Amino acid sequence: MSRYKAVIDIGTNSFHLIIAEISGDSVNTVRRERVVMRLGTEDRGVLRHISESEIKKSVEVLNEFRRLAEYYKADLYAVATSAVRESGNSGQFKDALYRNCGIKVDVIDGKTEALYIQIGILNALQISDKKILCVDIGGGSTEIIIGLNGSNDFVHSYKLGAVRLSKMFFPEFLLTPRAIKSCSEYILNNLNEPELRKFNSGYDIAAGASGTIQSVAAVIAAKKHDRVPADLNGFSFTSDEFNYAAETILEFSTTEERKSIPGMEKGRADIIPAGLLILKHIFSTLGITKMTVSGYALREGYLLNILRKQ
Repeated sequence: MSRYKAVIDIGTNSFHLIIAEISGDSVNTVRRERVVMRLGTEDRGVLRHISESEIKKSVEVLNEFRRLAEYYKADLYAVATSAVRESGNSGQFKDALYRNCGIKVDVIDGKTEALYIQIGILNALQISDKKILCVDIGGGSTEIIIGLNGSNDFVHSYKLGAVRLSKMFFPEFLLTPRAIKSCSEYILNNLNEPELRKFNSGYDIAAGASGTIQSVAAVIAAKKHDRVPADLNGFSFTSDEFNYAAETILEFSTTEERKSIPGMEKGRADIIPAGLLILKHIFSTLGITKMTVSGYALREGYLLNILRKQ
C-alpha cells in the first residue's frame, strides 16, 4: 500500500486532482491540479448527455492525472458527481475512462456527495464542537448540510449549480434583468421548503466550499486587501460584503466585463452570476450573516473517508 493517495474529482465544471502523502493520521497535500472541463453542456438539454468530444477530452485529462499519480506511486481513486450521475450515457462515459485510462469511477448520489463535502469542511476548519452549516455550490448541484460533528439535522443536494443554471437562464452568459429575475425565482422555488427554512440562523457557523464561494471570497479579498491570499481557507466575509460583491458582479452583463473585476477568476467569469444568485438566496433563506471559506471539499472528504476505512 502506497503512502501516497490520489483522488480525481470529476465535476460538472472542472476536474480536480489531489495527491496527498499519508503518515499516520496526518494528510499532507503535495500536488493539486485543476482543469476546466464541463460535462453535459454541448448537447441540448441540461446535463442529460455527455458528448463524444467531452468523453474524448475527459480521457485526455484523466490520462494526464493518472501519469501524475503514477509519478508519486500513489493509489488512485476517482469520484464523479451530478453531470455523470444524471447523464443518460453515464455507463458509456465510465466504460470509456476504464478502457482508455484504466480508472474506475465511483459515481455517487447527492446525499453521499454532501456527506463527503462535510467531512472535508470539518477537517479544513477543525470544527467539532459547534453546529455548522456547510454549503457547496458546484457546477451541477448545491449541497447543504447542517449538523454537529457529523450528527446531522439536515442533508440535501439540490439540482442548482452554476453551470446548470447558466445553461438554463444565461445561455450566452449574457445577463439581462429578465433572466436574473427568472433565475432567482427558480432558485427560490427550489429552496422554499419548510424543512430547510426552519434552520434560519439555527446553527453556530456557516462555512462554504468550492468554486463559486471561493471566487466570491477572492473578489472580496481583492477589494479589502488589494490582493487575493494564496490560501483562502479560513477567510471570512460578512453578508454586507457579499451583497456588495454580488451587486458589483451582476452589474456587468458580459463575461469579458466580469473578467476585469479585481480578484475574479477568469475561467469562472462566465458562470459566476448563476452561482452568485444561488448563494444570495441561500444567505437570505438561512439568515447567514457571516461565511467562512473551507479549502477542503468533496475530494478531500472522499480521501479522508477512504483513510477512515483502512
